[in-house]
Amino acid sequence: MQLLLVFRSPLLGYLSTCLNVMLILKQSGYVLYDQIAEGRYAGPLGVIRESKSLMKGYKWKRFKLDFSFIGWYILTGLTLGLVGIYVIPYQTLAATVFYEELRSTKEMEPALESSNDHSTMDHAVVQ
Repeated sequence: MQLLLVFRSPLLGYLSTCLNVMLILKQSGYVLYDQIAEGRYAGPLGVIRESKSLMKGYKWKRFKLDFSFIGWYILTGLTLGLVGIYVIPYQTLAATVFYEELRSTKEMEPALESSNDHSTMDHAVVQ
């Protein structure tokens, strides 16, 4: 009974909302850079919109990636930031690789869908 009360608490809803916002905004920096580099920058809301659509279905994976660094963050705090010389570039590279993989996956999805449409059309024409 007490467990159900914990899940109904407004604090849990607030924390999950904050987590979603943080994950989307973390990816926004990468989307912003790509939009500027490709010459299709449409303002801050466009960046956030694209970041939201890019992260759809991948928030849990990004959370697990960020959470995997919790030990490193604790060690950085214990060493007064000394280990951060190693951890910050490592975490940034991991986030960048995650973004690049996510972007290539999202770019391949429409191509796969259209090739499936063509194969069903070819199959329909043969019959």
